[in-house]
Amino acid sequence: MSVLDPKRLPTAYGLRWLEQGLLLYKKAPIQWVSIFLVWLALHLLLSSHVLLTFFLYFLAPVLTGGVMLTCDKLIKDNTIVVTDLFSSFAEHGRELSRIGAYYLLGLIAIAILLFLFGVIVSSIAKFMGLDVQMWLSSILNDEWRLRVFLMVIISLSLLCTIPLFMALWFSPALVVFQKIAAKEAMILSYYACLYNIRPFTYYGVIVSVLLIVAILPFMLGLLILIPVIWGSIYVAYQDIFPIVKSDNTNSSDSNPKRIVVAI
Repeated sequence: MSVLDPKRLPTAYGLRWLEQGLLLYKKAPIQWVSIFLVWLALHLLLSSHVLLTFFLYFLAPVLTGGVMLTCDKLIKDNTIVVTDLFSSFAEHGRELSRIGAYYLLGLIAIAILLFLFGVIVSSIAKFMGLDVQMWLSSILNDEWRLRVFLMVIISLSLLCTIPLFMALWFSPALVVFQKIAAKEAMILSYYACLYNIRPFTYYGVIVSVLLIVAILPFMLGLLILIPVIWGSIYVAYQDIFPIVKSDNTNSSDSNPKRIVVAI
Protein backbone atom coordinates (compact mmCIF):
# COMPACT_ATOMS: atom_id res chain seq x y z
CA MET A 1 0.00 0.00 0.00
CA SER A 2 1.51 3.35 -1.03
CA VAL A 3 0.73 6.77 0.35
CA LEU A 4 1.01 9.82 -1.89
CA ASP A 5 0.74 13.18 -0.17
CA PRO A 6 0.19 16.09 -2.59
CA LYS A 7 2.02 19.21 -1.45
CA ARG A 8 0.25 22.55 -1.04
CA LEU A 9 2.19 25.22 -2.90
CA PRO A 10 2.09 29.05 -2.97
CA THR A 11 0.27 30.98 -5.67
CA ALA A 12 3.51 32.04 -7.36
CA TYR A 13 4.14 28.46 -8.46
CA GLY A 14 1.55 28.96 -11.20
CA LEU A 15 4.05 31.16 -13.04
CA ARG A 16 7.03 29.00 -12.09
CA TRP A 17 5.52 25.96 -13.82
CA LEU A 18 5.24 27.85 -17.10
CA GLU A 19 8.74 29.28 -16.76
CA GLN A 20 10.18 25.82 -16.19
CA GLY A 21 8.07 24.47 -19.04
CA LEU A 22 9.63 27.09 -21.32
CA LEU A 23 13.11 26.05 -20.20
CA LEU A 24 12.27 22.44 -21.09
CA TYR A 25 11.11 23.61 -24.51
CA LYS A 26 14.34 25.55 -25.08
CA LYS A 27 16.40 22.41 -24.44
CA ALA A 28 15.02 20.76 -27.61
CA PRO A 29 12.76 23.15 -29.56
CA ILE A 30 12.94 21.35 -32.92
CA GLN A 31 12.11 18.00 -31.35
CA TRP A 32 9.22 19.49 -29.37
CA VAL A 33 7.74 21.11 -32.47
CA SER A 34 8.04 17.79 -34.33
CA ILE A 35 6.35 15.93 -31.47
CA PHE A 36 3.57 18.51 -31.37
CA LEU A 37 2.99 18.23 -35.13
CA VAL A 38 2.70 14.43 -34.90
CA TRP A 39 0.38 14.79 -31.89
CA LEU A 40 -1.73 17.35 -33.77
CA ALA A 41 -1.87 15.22 -36.92
CA LEU A 42 -3.14 12.24 -34.93
CA HIS A 43 -5.81 14.36 -33.26
CA LEU A 44 -6.95 15.88 -36.56
CA LEU A 45 -7.03 12.48 -38.25
CA LEU A 46 -9.01 10.83 -35.48
CA SER A 47 -11.38 13.80 -35.25
CA SER A 48 -12.38 13.41 -38.90
CA HIS A 49 -14.86 10.60 -38.20
CA VAL A 50 -17.28 9.91 -35.36
CA LEU A 51 -16.00 6.40 -34.63
CA LEU A 52 -12.38 7.54 -34.77
CA THR A 53 -13.21 10.41 -32.42
CA PHE A 54 -14.48 7.83 -29.93
CA PHE A 55 -11.10 6.07 -30.15
CA LEU A 56 -9.34 9.40 -29.54
CA TYR A 57 -10.70 9.53 -25.99
CA PHE A 58 -8.75 6.35 -25.22
CA LEU A 59 -5.63 7.38 -27.14
CA ALA A 60 -5.20 10.92 -25.78
CA PRO A 61 -4.15 9.92 -22.22
CA VAL A 62 -1.69 7.39 -23.65
CA LEU A 63 -0.07 10.13 -25.72
CA THR A 64 -0.01 12.42 -22.69
CA GLY A 65 1.73 9.68 -20.74
CA GLY A 66 4.29 9.52 -23.52
CA VAL A 67 4.77 13.28 -23.30
CA MET A 68 5.41 13.00 -19.54
CA LEU A 69 8.02 10.30 -20.14
CA THR A 70 9.55 12.47 -22.86
CA CYS A 71 9.92 15.37 -20.41
CA ASP A 72 11.54 13.04 -17.91
CA LYS A 73 13.91 11.67 -20.54
CA LEU A 74 14.91 15.19 -21.57
CA ILE A 75 15.83 16.02 -17.97
CA LYS A 76 17.84 12.82 -17.48
CA ASP A 77 19.41 12.22 -20.91
CA ASN A 78 19.29 15.75 -22.38
CA THR A 79 17.94 14.37 -25.65
CA ILE A 80 14.59 13.29 -27.08
CA VAL A 81 13.21 11.99 -30.39
CA VAL A 82 9.76 12.12 -31.98
CA THR A 83 9.05 8.45 -31.28
CA ASP A 84 9.24 9.19 -27.53
CA LEU A 85 5.65 10.39 -27.90
CA PHE A 86 4.66 6.71 -28.07
CA SER A 87 6.93 5.53 -25.25
CA SER A 88 4.06 4.83 -22.83
CA PHE A 89 2.21 2.36 -25.08
CA ALA A 90 4.07 -0.83 -24.21
CA GLU A 91 4.09 -0.67 -20.41
CA HIS A 92 1.30 1.75 -19.51
CA GLY A 93 -1.05 1.76 -22.51
CA ARG A 94 -3.83 -0.26 -20.93
CA GLU A 95 -3.99 1.73 -17.69
CA LEU A 96 -3.73 5.07 -19.50
CA SER A 97 -6.54 4.13 -21.86
CA ARG A 98 -8.70 3.48 -18.80
CA ILE A 99 -8.24 7.13 -17.88
CA GLY A 100 -9.75 7.97 -21.25
CA ALA A 101 -12.65 5.61 -20.56
CA TYR A 102 -13.34 7.23 -17.18
CA TYR A 103 -13.09 10.68 -18.77
CA LEU A 104 -15.58 9.69 -21.48
CA LEU A 105 -17.98 8.33 -18.86
CA GLY A 106 -17.62 11.61 -16.99
CA LEU A 107 -18.54 13.61 -20.08
CA ILE A 108 -21.57 11.39 -20.67
CA ALA A 109 -22.64 11.88 -17.04
CA ILE A 110 -22.28 15.66 -17.42
CA ALA A 111 -24.38 15.60 -20.61
CA ILE A 112 -27.08 13.65 -18.77
CA LEU A 113 -27.04 16.11 -15.86
CA LEU A 114 -27.39 19.09 -18.21
CA PHE A 115 -30.23 17.33 -20.02
CA LEU A 116 -31.98 16.69 -16.70
CA PHE A 117 -31.49 20.33 -15.78
CA GLY A 118 -33.25 21.32 -19.00
CA VAL A 119 -36.09 18.89 -18.26
CA ILE A 120 -36.49 20.30 -14.74
CA VAL A 121 -36.54 23.89 -16.01
CA SER A 122 -39.15 22.98 -18.64
CA SER A 123 -41.25 21.19 -16.03
CA ILE A 124 -41.13 24.20 -13.72
CA ALA A 125 -42.14 26.48 -16.60
CA LYS A 126 -45.09 24.23 -17.43
CA PHE A 127 -46.08 24.04 -13.75
CA MET A 128 -46.16 27.84 -13.66
CA GLY A 129 -48.48 27.83 -16.66
CA LEU A 130 -45.90 29.08 -19.15
CA ASP A 131 -45.68 27.99 -22.77
CA VAL A 132 -42.15 26.56 -22.98
CA GLN A 133 -41.69 27.39 -26.67
CA MET A 134 -42.89 30.96 -26.21
CA TRP A 135 -40.73 31.29 -23.08
CA LEU A 136 -37.61 30.12 -24.95
CA SER A 137 -38.50 32.39 -27.86
CA SER A 138 -38.76 35.36 -25.50
CA ILE A 139 -35.29 34.55 -24.14
CA LEU A 140 -33.76 34.30 -27.61
CA ASN A 141 -35.34 37.59 -28.68
CA ASP A 142 -34.26 39.50 -25.57
CA GLU A 143 -30.53 40.27 -25.48
CA TRP A 144 -30.35 40.66 -21.68
CA ARG A 145 -32.28 37.46 -20.99
CA LEU A 146 -30.20 35.58 -23.53
CA ARG A 147 -26.97 36.70 -21.83
CA VAL A 148 -28.24 35.58 -18.44
CA PHE A 149 -29.42 32.26 -19.87
CA LEU A 150 -26.07 31.61 -21.56
CA MET A 151 -24.17 32.56 -18.39
CA VAL A 152 -26.23 30.05 -16.41
CA ILE A 153 -25.57 27.29 -18.96
CA ILE A 154 -21.84 28.08 -19.15
CA SER A 155 -21.56 28.25 -15.35
CA LEU A 156 -23.28 24.89 -14.95
CA SER A 157 -21.06 23.35 -17.63
CA LEU A 158 -17.90 24.67 -15.95
CA LEU A 159 -19.13 23.55 -12.55
CA CYS A 160 -19.41 20.02 -13.91
CA THR A 161 -16.37 19.87 -16.20
CA ILE A 162 -13.69 21.57 -14.06
CA PRO A 163 -13.60 18.74 -11.48
CA LEU A 164 -13.28 16.29 -14.38
CA PHE A 165 -10.35 18.25 -15.81
CA MET A 166 -8.78 18.32 -12.33
CA ALA A 167 -9.02 14.53 -12.17
CA LEU A 168 -7.46 14.27 -15.62
CA TRP A 169 -4.59 16.75 -15.20
CA PHE A 170 -1.97 14.66 -13.37
CA SER A 171 -3.42 11.19 -13.86
CA PRO A 172 -1.23 10.18 -16.87
CA ALA A 173 1.90 11.28 -15.00
CA LEU A 174 0.84 9.36 -11.90
CA VAL A 175 0.24 6.22 -13.94
CA VAL A 176 3.57 6.28 -15.81
CA PHE A 177 5.77 7.37 -12.89
CA GLN A 178 4.06 5.77 -9.89
CA LYS A 179 2.43 2.83 -11.69
CA ILE A 180 -0.86 3.26 -9.88
CA ALA A 181 -4.31 2.34 -11.16
CA ALA A 182 -6.19 4.81 -13.37
CA LYS A 183 -9.05 5.42 -10.94
CA GLU A 184 -6.70 6.11 -8.03
CA ALA A 185 -4.57 8.34 -10.26
CA MET A 186 -7.60 10.45 -11.16
CA ILE A 187 -8.63 10.75 -7.50
CA LEU A 188 -5.11 11.84 -6.57
CA SER A 189 -4.99 14.32 -9.44
CA TYR A 190 -8.27 15.85 -8.32
CA TYR A 191 -7.05 16.33 -4.75
CA ALA A 192 -3.69 17.69 -5.94
CA CYS A 193 -5.46 20.36 -8.00
CA LEU A 194 -7.92 21.09 -5.20
CA TYR A 195 -5.12 21.55 -2.64
CA ASN A 196 -3.36 23.92 -5.05
CA ILE A 197 -6.37 25.82 -6.30
CA ARG A 198 -4.62 29.20 -5.93
CA PRO A 199 -1.53 28.44 -8.06
CA PHE A 200 -3.74 26.65 -10.58
CA THR A 201 -6.06 29.65 -10.82
CA TYR A 202 -3.03 31.89 -11.40
CA TYR A 203 -1.72 29.36 -13.92
CA GLY A 204 -5.07 29.22 -15.70
CA VAL A 205 -5.30 33.00 -16.07
CA ILE A 206 -1.79 33.20 -17.55
CA VAL A 207 -2.40 30.29 -19.93
CA SER A 208 -5.69 31.86 -21.10
CA VAL A 209 -3.87 35.08 -22.02
CA LEU A 210 -1.02 33.19 -23.70
CA LEU A 211 -3.54 31.09 -25.65
CA ILE A 212 -5.18 34.21 -27.08
CA VAL A 213 -1.76 35.54 -28.10
CA ALA A 214 -0.69 32.16 -29.52
CA ILE A 215 -3.67 31.77 -31.87
CA LEU A 216 -3.45 35.29 -33.32
CA PRO A 217 -0.56 34.70 -35.79
CA PHE A 218 -2.31 31.88 -37.72
CA MET A 219 -2.09 29.72 -34.57
CA LEU A 220 1.68 29.44 -35.03
CA GLY A 221 2.18 30.31 -31.38
CA LEU A 222 0.73 26.92 -30.48
CA LEU A 223 3.95 25.36 -31.77
CA ILE A 224 5.56 26.81 -28.66
CA LEU A 225 2.71 27.10 -26.18
CA ILE A 226 1.46 23.50 -26.25
CA PRO A 227 4.91 21.97 -25.58
CA VAL A 228 5.44 24.59 -22.85
CA ILE A 229 2.15 23.54 -21.24
CA TRP A 230 3.25 19.89 -21.44
CA GLY A 231 6.48 20.80 -19.69
CA SER A 232 4.59 22.81 -17.07
CA ILE A 233 2.41 19.79 -16.25
CA TYR A 234 5.54 17.69 -15.74
CA VAL A 235 7.17 20.33 -13.54
CA ALA A 236 3.97 20.81 -11.52
CA TYR A 237 3.77 17.05 -11.01
CA GLN A 238 7.34 16.98 -9.73
CA ASP A 239 6.63 19.89 -7.37
CA ILE A 240 3.38 18.52 -5.96
CA PHE A 241 4.42 14.84 -5.71
CA PRO A 242 8.10 15.02 -4.70
CA ILE A 243 8.20 11.97 -2.40
CA VAL A 244 6.47 8.61 -2.43
CA LYS A 245 6.32 6.65 0.82
CA SER A 246 5.76 2.96 0.26
CA ASP A 247 5.91 -0.20 2.31
CA ASN A 248 6.31 -2.25 -0.86
CA THR A 249 10.00 -2.48 -1.67
CA ASN A 250 9.55 -4.66 -4.72
CA SER A 251 9.83 -2.10 -7.49
CA SER A 252 9.74 -4.75 -10.20
CA ASP A 253 6.02 -5.35 -9.73
CA SER A 254 4.40 -4.15 -12.94
CA ASN A 255 0.83 -4.31 -11.62
CA PRO A 256 -0.87 -0.98 -10.87
CA LYS A 257 -0.52 -0.17 -7.17
CA ARG A 258 -3.36 0.70 -4.84
CA ILE A 259 -2.91 4.02 -3.09
CA VAL A 260 -4.32 6.04 -0.23
CA VAL A 261 -4.73 9.78 -0.65
CA ALA A 262 -3.24 11.55 2.37
CA ILE A 263 -5.81 14.23 3.19
